[in-house]
Amino acid sequence: MNADGTLTGQDVKGKEVTLPKTGEASTAILTFVGTFFLTLAVLLGFKKRA
Repeated sequence: MNADGTLTGQDVKGKEVTLPKTGEASTAILTFVGTFFLTLAVLLGFKKRA
């Protein structure tokens, strides 16, 4: 891991390659909202079957 957040490694041919920092970030609120809607969909699905 480089100081600027990029990653340097070697490709198949042995050439040094630097991968860019994508800026992806995981947020707790999005995880919570996704889990909530998934749970809601599962519960509604079971309710329709019963």
